[in-house]
Formats: sequence, C-alpha cells, structure tokens
Amino acid sequence: MIGIMRRNMVYYLVYGGLFLFIQAAMWVVAIERLSPALAMISSFYLFFMVVVPAMSAEAIEEKYGGYAFLASLPLRLETVVMAKFALPLIALAAGTAFGL
Repeated sequence: MIGIMRRNMVYYLVYGGLFLFIQAAMWVVAIERLSPALAMISSFYLFFMVVVPAMSAEAIEEKYGGYAFLASLPLRLETVVMAKFALPLIALAAGTAFGL
C-alpha cells in the first residue's frame, strides 16, 4: 500500500502544490475583500487540487499497464483501492485545512 501511495505522491506534490500555491496567492491578493465569489473560486481550486493529480496518475497507470501488474501481485483488491483513495482524501483534508 505504501509503495502505491509513494508512486502517486509525485503527482499530488507537483499538481496539488501548484494549485495550492495559486490558491494562496489569490487569498493574499484579496485578503482585504473576502467575498462569496472568492470562496467559490477557492473551492474550484480545491477540486482541481484533488482531481487533476488523480487523473494524471490514472492516465499513467493505464498507459503503462500498471493495473495488470498490480493484479499479478499478491495484494488484495481492497488494499489497492485504499491506496488509490488515500492520497486524494489526504489532499482534500490538507486543502480544506488550508482554506479554513
């Protein structure tokens, strides 16, 4: 499980870090005028911070046949699914904590 998460962590650090940086810059620029529109745009960045890395990791898995390799390993299906969903949930929690 840790190996799968470590392989996908690169996408979350690069893409998630980029969207988090853009969100932080947006909050710094508009710190004097907080509005519902700013909160909505911030939620879109949070969505992108979770979805874009997950889609990138899945595209690479499909391109190089990663799922066929995972099926040949002595892993339970639940372990693979938990490893795939753990990083998006961690990214969502980190983005939400940053937004609060």
